[in-house]
Amino acid sequence: MEELIWGIKWGKVKKNEISLLQFVVDTIFFVKESIENVMCIKAMLIFFEIILGLKMNFGNNKIGRIGAKSSLIQRYASILNCSSMSFPFVYLGIPIGANPRREKMWDPIIDKCRMGLSKWKQKKHFLLRVG
Repeated sequence: MEELIWGIKWGKVKKNEISLLQFVVDTIFFVKESIENVMCIKAMLIFFEIILGLKMNFGNNKIGRIGAKSSLIQRYASILNCSSMSFPFVYLGIPIGANPRREKMWDPIIDKCRMGLSKWKQKKHFLLRVG
């Protein structure tokens, strides 16, 4: 059976392949630059709408690039009816594409943890450790 979508290879020997990460309401596709991959993603999103009876807000979707030509990304964005994005970007509160060695990259994550802890400290909690 022929693959319908080609992911990107990563790691030292480039034999690990990833094509998507899925979270509760978010999906990230990691694919090689090709019109076939773009059309396959478009078809999957349309099928998702049809099967679940939900309306996809394509305006919330974004497409980015690592090494692909900017003009090509604009063309793909037009096909997918979405906007383009640049790196680094923030995903689930984490900067993607930023240098993790820079202390400033971690500031939003630390701030989010501090905010959560301050809210948690205001409430009374009961902790139970089992095991």
